[in-house]
Amino acid sequence: MLRRSSRVLLVGFAVFYVGVGNYTFGNSKALQYKERQREAVRLGGSEVAEPFRGTESILEERTEMHEYYEDSVTRYRYYKIMRRGGRFLMMIGGLLMVGAIVRRIAVPARSPHPPLP
Repeated sequence: MLRRSSRVLLVGFAVFYVGVGNYTFGNSKALQYKERQREAVRLGGSEVAEPFRGTESILEERTEMHEYYEDSVTRYRYYKIMRRGGRFLMMIGGLLMVGAIVRRIAVPARSPHPPLP
């Protein structure tokens, strides 16, 4: 039978590694979509990044670069949240692992048999 601290340690490892996966995947995708934003501005000009203002801007025709830029901004923000969540999970997993290790050191293992009189 595993001790409680051993189970907490295993859960901490699992949460930590899920956090590492989320962080690395979110970071690579966020960098990719940040580069796409720069590419859309380079191809479509600086007005691609400017938001619509007033009635005149609503009537203006939107180019494909506007859509490309907005799509990349939306996805960049999503993966940025994913990256932040990965950092959070890594911290929670690390705390669980440290707590389990401290408990394992501080609380001695119980013997399966009671002491003899």
